Amino acid sequence: MADLNSTSKEIVEGAIENLAVEESEKHGTDINYVIDALDDALDVFDVIDSDAIKDKIAASKEEARLKREEAKRIKDEAKAAALAEKERLKAESEELKRIALEQKEAAKKALQEEREAIKAQNLALKEAKLAEIKAANDAKELEKEKERFKKKVVESLTKDNKYETTSQNRKLGPYKNAFTAIVAVLEARDDYTAHHSERVTIMCENFCKVLGLPSAFTTVATTAASIHDIGKAGIQDSTLKKPGALDDDQWDEMKSHCLIGMQIITKAGEDLEYIAQGILAHHERWDGTGYPMKLEGEEIPYMARLIAICDSTDAMLSSRCYRRHLTEDICIEELIKNKGKMYQPELVDIFVDNWDEIVGDLYEEVE
Repeated sequence: MADLNSTSKEIVEGAIENLAVEESEKHGTDINYVIDALDDALDVFDVIDSDAIKDKIAASKEEARLKREEAKRIKDEAKAAALAEKERLKAESEELKRIALEQKEAAKKALQEEREAIKAQNLALKEAKLAEIKAANDAKELEKEKERFKKKVVESLTKDNKYETTSQNRKLGPYKNAFTAIVAVLEARDDYTAHHSERVTIMCENFCKVLGLPSAFTTVATTAASIHDIGKAGIQDSTLKKPGALDDDQWDEMKSHCLIGMQIITKAGEDLEYIAQGILAHHERWDGTGYPMKLEGEEIPYMARLIAICDSTDAMLSSRCYRRHLTEDICIEELIKNKGKMYQPELVDIFVDNWDEIVGDLYEEVE
């Protein structure tokens, strides 16, 4: 082996290197062990220039180390990637579970809310139905109460001979011309007063018909309505025709027209006293705050209660020099608002319920 030529030496060196690599790749044998073994073999044969071979072996060892490190790096990276993927999949799974749980809870809540809504709706429908039934029953009871009220009034007025007997009504005849003449005087002084009385008279007559009152009473009431402002004949023009608000003295003078009217009618004939009482009391209020005597409730003559509602209605629906007329809706609201204050509540209910029959088209042309 000591006489090996250069060619043989190259062959031996290549063979050793190849053998070391092949053994490592084929059998997984530790390349260092293989190289060490070949190293020992070279020492045995005392190969010339063995340092060159060792250098190659060392280079092979270094290359093998680098390959091992690269393989380890790749393996570690793969392991880390696999672990990261595992964590990602785990996180994704947890997120999906969370979303599924939220959706489940949301669906459960929505279902509960829907059930509660249906329950509330059913309860509301039930309450509405009960309210409707109660309202219907109340309406029926109210109608019965109104009929009982009408019957009571009719019975009361029928028992009163001064309204019932035809002889009393015939006594009105001689006064008709006188009443007409007085109204004409008022019309000459104040055009509003005359037309106002005409409309109040029409409403009062219609009101009596709706109430089913005796014809004798209706005749008396409409007569009183037609001249209920007759006392304004004694009011000064400066007060009667004043376009603005009245001062205290003027207002006291204006309120005196009720008493003046009663005095005029009473002087015309003693048998007209009941008409005079209606004229005197047509500005009394149900709560006792009216004028001139502050009568309260049932103390107010019945015809005066009727005239008061008709009088107020015309005042609200008519235009004056200082204001425009109100609408029918607002007028009705005011009448209802003043039930128990200015007017007898039962009479207001009947008046409003029968608005078309009582008021009709009296104000269609009013602008």
